[in-house]
Amino acid sequence: MFSWTKNAKLSFNEQSRVMAAARPIHILPSDYQNKANELTLEKELAAIVKLSKFIQDRAQTPNLFVQTASEIDIKTLKNRINENSPVNTIVNDPHAAAQLLLQLLKEISEPLILSIFYHSLLLTLTIVDKNEQIRHIQSVINEIAPAQRSTTGCVLETLSTINSISILPNSNIQSNILDTLAIKFGALLLQSNDFFEKDENLKVITLIKFLIENYDKIWQSQPLNSNNQFKTNTESLSLIRLKIKN
Repeated sequence: MFSWTKNAKLSFNEQSRVMAAARPIHILPSDYQNKANELTLEKELAAIVKLSKFIQDRAQTPNLFVQTASEIDIKTLKNRINENSPVNTIVNDPHAAAQLLLQLLKEISEPLILSIFYHSLLLTLTIVDKNEQIRHIQSVINEIAPAQRSTTGCVLETLSTINSISILPNSNIQSNILDTLAIKFGALLLQSNDFFEKDENLKVITLIKFLIENYDKIWQSQPLNSNNQFKTNTESLSLIRLKIKN
């Protein structure tokens, strides 16, 4: 430990150097950690987009997100999904891809929709006019970092496609698939730091159903490009906190 008494004979510059050497350096490790987190998140989002598009191409498959899949297939798919291999060259089972998508959304290092947006999105349910609801949601999602926003849109596009097929005549998809999808993806897409009350769970499910049913109108102007600048994640959150503070 540095002692001013013990080092009293040192010049001011020498004392400064001793203090600097004794002081823990947080800046560089923090920068490295942030960079590592960004790279991890980038891979996670890329995997989610890849799986979503694979599932969307097979949206007519009955019991998606309901039927289980082989653990071996899921594990194989998870191990190789980051190798830039097309999903269909790894495993051709859409149920394995569906189960892995749920798993990745549960394990993701940073939620697609941060909890800071949770209550703002739930306010949608207090708005009577549907067009006003859509405009409100658009105003909120425009605050979400571009990478998460486009990835969320990609997931919802897949769910919307499955739901659209389910209402077609002679569809092989169960009629209540919208409820199933909303329940499966509710807590994965929309998270709160607060304890979930039962009534709030129902609100989340209702909101996710609205997002799925109105995907085209909500995301019509949102680019679904997975190659966004991931550095904007931190910048967007900083701007949001600044707005709240002011």
